Amino acid sequence: MQYTYFSHRHAFELLEYNSEFQADWFTLKSVLDGLSDEKLIEYFNRHSQGKNKSLSVAINRVLKDELMALGWREESPIFQDPNYEGDTWRLDFAKGKIAVEVAFNHGEAVAWNLIKPNLSGELNHVNKAIQTDIGIVITATENLRRSGGFDGAVGTYEKFLTYLKPMRQMLTVPMLIIGLESPATFRMKHESSVKGKLGVIEQIEATYDLTR
Repeated sequence: MQYTYFSHRHAFELLEYNSEFQADWFTLKSVLDGLSDEKLIEYFNRHSQGKNKSLSVAINRVLKDELMALGWREESPIFQDPNYEGDTWRLDFAKGKIAVEVAFNHGEAVAWNLIKPNLSGELNHVNKAIQTDIGIVITATENLRRSGGFDGAVGTYEKFLTYLKPMRQMLTVPMLIIGLESPATFRMKHESSVKGKLGVIEQIEATYDLTR
């Protein structure tokens, strides 16, 4: 699976060239580079077939299984204070100085998906459980939203980028926004069932230029 990215406050340069982040960034990048169509189909058939209409669960499960196998911590709390527990105050993944959010939820959550890694990276009056220095948000591009069966209201990579400019003074922590692109060999189509719309894998036939 191909992906694109936007570097907020020089996040990409820090991840690529600063030894404090390189090792953990390279493990995350290896997982993203390994998101093959075959792997997504396998995970969809195993975890989502007959249950979900999009690739969101399949992608989340691949990332969870492979990042945890590489030593990343899942659902890492940001704060120690018991008044700030639960999903609202957790990162999806963290390792070393890097905080990661996987954001396939409603567009109304875009701002909060950006704020959480920022909270993790800033000093705070509430005692911290983790102190990171850089954030990564992984989300779907508009292309993947359409081909991957996602709901029309999902917050996409393109929408995340529109939030960065007005929130620049608030988002003081370097952040890399990663947009996952469409699979090359298949797309999701929806079929009606008693459970509502469900996703079905539809292979895309290869086309050849016969004029060559």
